[in-house]
Amino acid sequence: AIKKLILEKSPYGIYHLTNSGSATWYECANEIFKQLNIEIAVYPARRADFPRPARMPEYSRLLNTKFFALRNWPEALKEFLTDYLKDEQKS
Repeated sequence: AIKKLILEKSPYGIYHLTNSGSATWYECANEIFKQLNIEIAVYPARRADFPRPARMPEYSRLLNTKFFALRNWPEALKEFLTDYLKDEQKS
C-alpha cells in the first residue's frame, strides 16, 4: 500500500494505512498464537496495570479513510508470519 501511495503520487498528508477490521492487543495476541498453533493462556490486561503520563482514550482505532481498503488484519498477519518464519529458517 505504501509503494502504491508513492507510485500514484498521492497528495501529501497523513495516511493511516491500516488493514480492515479491528482488534484489541489481547485479541491480536490470541490470533498470533492461534495461527502459530501455540497453545498458551493469554490474559487480558487492564489499562490501570500500565500507567502512563498521558491520558489514553478508552477506545481508539486508526481509520484508513484516504486510501483504498486493505485486506482484513488476520489475513495480513498470516502472510507476515509465514514470510517471517521462512526468513528465520534461512538464517
